[in-house]
Amino acid sequence: LDGGLVTGSNPQTQASSSAHYDALDQLDQIYRTAPVGMCLVDTELRYIRINQQLADINNVSIDQHIGKTIAEVIPKLAPYIEPAYRQVLESGEPIEGVEIQTTTPQADATPRDWVVNYYPFTTQRVRFEGFRLLFRILRTSRKPTEKMRTPF
Repeated sequence: LDGGLVTGSNPQTQASSSAHYDALDQLDQIYRTAPVGMCLVDTELRYIRINQQLADINNVSIDQHIGKTIAEVIPKLAPYIEPAYRQVLESGEPIEGVEIQTTTPQADATPRDWVVNYYPFTTQRVRFEGFRLLFRILRTSRKPTEKMRTPF
């Protein structure tokens, strides 16, 4: 102990710290390179983390997402996606394979088909901390389908 601080001379502490940073590096790499939109929101539906893919889809920078609610960032889409987040919050069960059709702020008026997956996010310390979202484009459509249509 040096002035009340752990100096890190303990090999077990160093290994644990190294593993922690390795895990964070891996997570950062996944968020940077994934070919899908990804985010993590808390139980108040505030963005904790988002990748560039999803930020581009929303046409809002990563920094402008963090700490804000879904409704604050994408108010026209929030009424369509927040109920799924709330269902996952209540049930603790994921919702997978939700197909939606919408235009996005970044795109022209051409509708796009998307598949959205909502997953609860838990840790060893806390049963439920938030949600993970995976959002990917299926195809660009020229005509509406019978899937859920959402205006943007």
